[in-house]
Amino acid sequence: MANQFATSQVHHSNPFLYPLFTYQGDPSPANVRFDAALQRFAQQVSLVSNLQTNGKLACEEAYAQLETLWEQLRQSHQQLLRERQSECSAG
Repeated sequence: MANQFATSQVHHSNPFLYPLFTYQGDPSPANVRFDAALQRFAQQVSLVSNLQTNGKLACEEAYAQLETLWEQLRQSHQQLLRERQSECSAG
């Protein structure tokens, strides 16, 4: 059974449980979106890890969810690279 908490794309408003830090690099829209995706990835990996460590999630399920999270982050990074490439060729 999949754990809906680990891969949820819902924005969480609790700053204690889901802190978001401001982006400190080049403030292009693509970089800010990737930074948000990276922060979401880190939070969700922590959640999956904690659930598995505490016996609330099977090892296999945790691994499957981590693979899904990694693939989502990889796709976000590829999108960032495509946007940068199109900006360079347009500019």
